[in-house]
Amino acid sequence: MAALKARYLALLTFNVAKQTALGVALLATFYGLQDYLQGRYNHDLLLKISLLCFLGLTVFITFAAFAVTWLLVPRGRVLYRRSGSENLALFNSIAYDLLSPNSARVRKKQEGQYQPCGTLSLVIFDFDGTIADSAPWFFSVFNGVAAQHGFRQLSEAEGQELRSKSTRDIIAALGIPRRSLSRIARDLRQRNAAASISMFGGVAGLLEQLARRGVDIAVVSSNAEANVRRVLGPSAQHITYFSCGVGLFGKASRFRNLMQGYRKAEVLAIGDETRDIEAARKVKITCAAVTWGYASQDALVKAAPDHLFNDIPDLANWLSGNTAKAATAA
Repeated sequence: MAALKARYLALLTFNVAKQTALGVALLATFYGLQDYLQGRYNHDLLLKISLLCFLGLTVFITFAAFAVTWLLVPRGRVLYRRSGSENLALFNSIAYDLLSPNSARVRKKQEGQYQPCGTLSLVIFDFDGTIADSAPWFFSVFNGVAAQHGFRQLSEAEGQELRSKSTRDIIAALGIPRRSLSRIARDLRQRNAAASISMFGGVAGLLEQLARRGVDIAVVSSNAEANVRRVLGPSAQHITYFSCGVGLFGKASRFRNLMQGYRKAEVLAIGDETRDIEAARKVKITCAAVTWGYASQDALVKAAPDHLFNDIPDLANWLSGNTAKAATAA
């Protein structure tokens, strides 16, 4: 870490000096051109045009440099660990840390305040049913949503029976057209904004544990980011990436975007529905399913996740490297 910090600071100093020298050279060139033009033509309008062009070009180059850094190398600190391009990775991490809303957490990592987490670098969490205990609220508003959007209402017994089916089978059983899914999801997000929902007990400690070990945490959810942050409360500070408003079967593409810069073997997805398992399988990453959410244990076992957990302490122990009572899918 000391060697990394030394190279980081040296590179930062070098690039600041280089950019300063370039700026001075450009200014000197402009003022030299100004004297030349004034002595030769004595044309104030031409000077003003030259000044505007110079300032416009400077602003364009500055923003273009930040844009290229943001788009092409969004995680320079990760690239440093995985590639031989140390200078590129370190230099781009400077701009990323300045622009990133999580820059304070990134700087803590660089200063050694977080301990490395072995081979696990990114954990992707589902939200509703995995982090948030929203199932009781969902079933309380379900029939109202069904009446509004014209699909089948359920008794409590039927609702429990559907928990044993896959997400796709549930949609088919309810007679919901695929074209209506986005409209229904939008309605649920609006209703959720006014609901009183809390996290499952032990989740806050689990998120803090992962963050202290230097693991990046992502939340991928069909819920709205504002709703997610409200339920997380202070625990939102541990989340590296929010990817919200996802379509019902659109998680795989979000996973793929988040995984850029990480090895697949270092990424884990955690969810409570069969569609979470399907998304992880599409992008070929490890998946852990949890039974305290929407889908029943039977439905999850049929979907064959890599690991299955029945309570949060077991999941926390497994993530920390201790022996846990996790069922590995056959």
